[in-house]
Amino acid sequence: MGLLKHVLFPAFALVHGMSVMACMTLDGWAEMVNLELENGDADRESKRQLHMLGTLRAFNAAMCILFVLGVMSESSHYRSVLILAETVMFGLVTIDAYLLGLDFLVPAGIAAVALTGCVVHSKEPGIFTSDKEKSKKES
Repeated sequence: MGLLKHVLFPAFALVHGMSVMACMTLDGWAEMVNLELENGDADRESKRQLHMLGTLRAFNAAMCILFVLGVMSESSHYRSVLILAETVMFGLVTIDAYLLGLDFLVPAGIAAVALTGCVVHSKEPGIFTSDKEKSKKES
């Protein structure tokens, strides 16, 4: 599908790649999620906090790689699973941010874009993809 493969997947790869860079420090993460850190935060440099940032970087690096592979892949099924995972992930991030009273509009917007990609992908065979057409002819 052209929308996923040529527009959304490169954009999501960029989002996850930039998230890896932003999460190098706690301050970078806080700026990314639009959160004010308190100067006296005792947990700021704890091993637990640093491990959480490392886990977040690893997750975003993995998602970035998966989206790059999605651009190179000709598998419609792979792309549909990946865009669904992105929709669910940003949907849950939106709910979490909302419940914590944080800025939830950015993840909600990303979730909406991903959901749009899911819907369009499910309804259209796509311009640049041949694998959906092959599977329809075989049925």
